[in-house]
Amino acid sequence: MAIDKNSPNASLIEPMPVELLDEPLEFIFADHFRQRFVCSLIRQIAEGREVSQSEATEMGYFLVHDLPLHHADEEEDLFPALIKSARPEDNIKQTIARLNDDHIIGSAETSRVRNLLSEFALGTANRSKSALRTLKLYAQSENKHLAIENSVVLPIARVRLSKRQLQPMSNSMKSRRNMAAS
Repeated sequence: MAIDKNSPNASLIEPMPVELLDEPLEFIFADHFRQRFVCSLIRQIAEGREVSQSEATEMGYFLVHDLPLHHADEEEDLFPALIKSARPEDNIKQTIARLNDDHIIGSAETSRVRNLLSEFALGTANRSKSALRTLKLYAQSENKHLAIENSVVLPIARVRLSKRQLQPMSNSMKSRRNMAAS
């Protein structure tokens, strides 16, 4: 059944199909699409789009719940498995170190962005140049980060990680979401 986006119960951010957890690289890739969508909304808000309280709440939940889960999937499962399996010519260690740094830096900004979204929705925020710039820079930074993961990390992971290595990753990601491992 299709969700009517005009319905008061419609979800702004599409939920992840849980069956994708059986294919962890595909799950991560699909979650990147959701992150790009949220970044697009944040950029639009920085450019003047109004945000409702329910939209701000949903984006805020995504930023403080779904995004940290995704980062844990990468930091605890994908990146270590890839470092272990990569070949020297993949030159992946430096890229992964940069991505881990991005996660640390981005987490402080994520909290600030979430607060701004809530303030905008409540009408209590001053749409100052500084606030709008924060939103715009956050969206740009996250999109650059995702581009590296999609164009460098995931293609190498698809080549280097075996089914035997992906199964524990799948189980860990399921456990992180309080689901039974297969």
